[in-house]
Amino acid sequence: MLAISTGASDGLGSTILGLAVAGAVLLAAGPVRTDRLAGRVMAATGRVVAVGLVLVGIWLAIQGVREV
Repeated sequence: MLAISTGASDGLGSTILGLAVAGAVLLAAGPVRTDRLAGRVMAATGRVVAVGLVLVGIWLAIQGVREV
């Protein structure tokens, strides 16, 4: 989502690069086995990503208010 929203002001190149990085991370995380340790690591990673998404959402909201 961040790649798409920044691409609106930065151009198509940054959007495609951001989407490629996001796709690569998604493909790398897909085949991870879910044994006990991997499950905990994936849960912790999910929490970190969730915090990052909240921060990006706040940043985008502030940026949207400034643009108006």
